[in-house]
Amino acid sequence: MKRNLLLKIVAGAASLSIAVPVFAQESVPVPLPTRPAVQQDIRDARQEIRGEIKDAQEGAREEIKDTRQKIKADAKEFRDTARKEIENVRKTGGTAQIQAKREELKAAGEQKREEFKQKLEDSRKELKTRMDAKKQELKDRLAKIKDERKKATVEKIDGRLDALNAKRLEHFSNVLEKLSAVMEKISVRVEKATEKG
Repeated sequence: MKRNLLLKIVAGAASLSIAVPVFAQESVPVPLPTRPAVQQDIRDARQEIRGEIKDAQEGAREEIKDTRQKIKADAKEFRDTARKEIENVRKTGGTAQIQAKREELKAAGEQKREEFKQKLEDSRKELKTRMDAKKQELKDRLAKIKDERKKATVEKIDGRLDALNAKRLEHFSNVLEKLSAVMEKISVRVEKATEKG
């Protein structure tokens, strides 16, 4: 058994030492990419782009969610502050002070809203520059694809996703503004109701 194994090892080593110089002298042709390989590259590129788009969408969703929570917290803080001040004014007895405080709080709310709008616009600009960079990267990748129909299809899908993202962002921004306005109206009504008792 040991002898048989030893013979196999010696025979294998001898044949390998003969075959190695022969292979070293031959030129190996480089295979051209096949259609399935190109299709797989396209699929991989699409998957990567989809992943990047999903990441951007999730980031936008998280940002909107955080902003909503912040606005809710600010509104609650605003209401609590207003209630405390109304109670203090009632105790001291001055409706003129209430009106002045109401105007002051309203101006503060407007200022916060404007700051939020500015922050939202800055975020939109930043997102747009990032999306433009991604679009340029996509075009560079598409340059490798030779089929014009496929290029057009990928660009069309990319454009639709950009339009959809912009539409959803605009929608949720409008909803957020409406909710802020409703919260302000509610706080004004609460103040009036607490004044009347």
